Amino acid sequence: MKKCSKCEVNYVTNANDEICEVCKNKGIKEKKQVDDNKASVEQVLLPFLRNQPKQVIDKFTTKEVSFDLFGLHHPLLVKCSQLGKERCKKEVVVGNSSTYRYYIEPYEINGQMYHICSQWANCLGNNSKNAFELIKLISSKI
Repeated sequence: MKKCSKCEVNYVTNANDEICEVCKNKGIKEKKQVDDNKASVEQVLLPFLRNQPKQVIDKFTTKEVSFDLFGLHHPLLVKCSQLGKERCKKEVVVGNSSTYRYYIEPYEINGQMYHICSQWANCLGNNSKNAFELIKLISSKI
């Protein structure tokens, strides 16, 4: 049996599941469903970030700015050491968790490789989803 990837307390009963019955009953989505946000990250957030100066990108590597703007509990961006996939897997895990908090494959932003936080669906108050809509609106006006 394996531990639930969300609460990390209970055990998963079905081998094909990622989360426990308790988390399912609370309406928490499985990791597979959360990854659907990757398309939004690639289509909306990534082009926006690629048009920002280095000073702005550097701010997104801090917890404070990422929380204030998007409600994320981790920095939006983490610089990639570019030392191979196994090294990347270690970079994208936060603390002792067995859950990846960032996409393993890095993205190029202004000449530097970054991992982007994959926790958009979990942030408080849906701030990031509202930010995506705002970025879409601003991009469509430019």
